[in-house]
Parts: sequence; structure tokens; C-alpha cells
Amino acid sequence: MIVLLLQHHNISGAKKTSPKSVFFKIYKMLFRIDGFAFIRYNSYCMVLILCSAGIIRKGESCQVKFKINIVKDKQFYLKVLAIMLPVAAQQAINMGVNMMDTIMLGQLGEVQLSASSLANSFYNIFQIFCMGTIGGCSVVASHYYGAGENRKVQEVFSLALRIISVLAIVFALVTWFFPAQIMRIYTPDQPVIDAGVGYLRITAFIYLIHGTGFVTAQLMRSINQPRIGLYVSLLSFFVNVGANWIFIFGHLGAPRMEIRGAALGTLIARAAEFIATFALVFGQKKFRF
Repeated sequence: MIVLLLQHHNISGAKKTSPKSVFFKIYKMLFRIDGFAFIRYNSYCMVLILCSAGIIRKGESCQVKFKINIVKDKQFYLKVLAIMLPVAAQQAINMGVNMMDTIMLGQLGEVQLSASSLANSFYNIFQIFCMGTIGGCSVVASHYYGAGENRKVQEVFSLALRIISVLAIVFALVTWFFPAQIMRIYTPDQPVIDAGVGYLRITAFIYLIHGTGFVTAQLMRSINQPRIGLYVSLLSFFVNVGANWIFIFGHLGAPRMEIRGAALGTLIARAAEFIATFALVFGQKKFRF
């Protein structure tokens, strides 16, 4: 797909077309080549993201061909890597956060480890809604950003935040009032349920701050700002590890909270992530809200 885009980008002398027509020409080409709907969708998203990065510009001479060549333009690869590497690093850091929680709670026994894992299974449902919102809104935001319609981009961001805020409040209320019922969906073991209830009570405060911060950082990729997500993920990782060490095991004079300490550490990390995300978003100069 990237080679096809490069072929498209490097050919000159053809008639000029609008960014929208470029999007759909490439999408149709990918549709013919690729027989899997999932890959088609992600290929289309990548086209829009690359357009937002300035690889395909408004009014640029272009022509879509089916000939595939090996591209030697170093600038193109640099632009692609500038988007790809921060995104890949962010995903690796997020996996590291979950891994550290598992390692720390694993020292306390199987009950607390199982309780946190099962409680997070319910939280993962909320994250699925977040990813769906990001997937839909990032395509539209990339299109408007590539067309230079920043006001429309702001409206897309606002819509995404409203959707996530409503979902976060619903999930938070369910988690706060029905933690035991949620745990019973996953296990009949009463000690695991009791441990999970304490974890979920604290998790109820995470939904809103994490949902809005996470969606905002992810959507910033669509307007050529992929590093914001990487920076806040790094901050969240170190804050989470430090807070877990303090509250799970009771260091530095803090009470030994065990599984509830893991939830509190995550809450503190997500709060720091939320503050950092919006500080970076409102502080950057390339795009104003």
C-alpha cells in the first residue's frame, strides 16, 4: 500500500485533483487489490493519515497507477517513520504498564492477581468503545485536516469527547453501584469477588479522565501530532510504576493497600496522563482549538 502511495506521490505532469478525489481513487485501487475488509479499512485509514502528514497535498499533481515500483525517496520514508515509530512505541509502553501491574500483583498471590485481571476485563469493554470512536472520528478528522478545514476538525474532536464522556459516566456508575455483580459475571469464587470489588470501586473514577485523555491523544495522530500520545504514555508508565510500588506494598509511609493500591496507582497515572495530554494539546502551536 505504501509503495502504491509513493508511486502516486512521485508521478507528476498529470491533471490536478482535489484531496477528496485522491482519497477515493486510492481507496478504490486498494479495494481491487485487497480482498480482506479489515485490511481495506486500515489501508484507507493509513491513506488519510499520510494525507494529513502532508505527503499528499491539496492541488498536487497526481495520478494513480497500478504499476508497483520500489521507491527510493528517503523523505517519504522519514515522514512515514515519524508517524509509525511514536505509535508503535506508545503501544509497547501501554503493554509495559499492564505487564508491570501483573508482575507487582503476582507477588501477592493468585487471588489478587486473578481479581485484578477479571476486573480489568470489564474495563476493556469500555476501551473497545474508545477504540471504535477513535477509528471512526480519526478518518473524518484526517480528511478535514488534509483539506485545511480546521473548524470541522474541532467539531469532530468535540463530538468524540462528548460520546466518550457519556459512555464513561455510564460505565462509572455501573462499576460503582454493581461491582460484585460485575465480578460474578467472570467468577463464582467469593475471595476473588471480594478482592475485585475493592479494585472496581477505585476504577470507577478512572473512566472519565482516561477516556477523554486517551481519545484526545489518539485523535491527535490524525492531525500530524503522533508524539503527544507517546509522551503521555511515557509519563503514565513511570507514574504508574512508582505509585504501584508505594501503595501496593506500603512504601514511603503509605498504607499497604495491595490490590486496591494497584487501582489507586492506575488512577494517579491516568490523572497525570489526562493533565499532560490537554496541556500538550492546548500548548502546541501547529493546531489551535
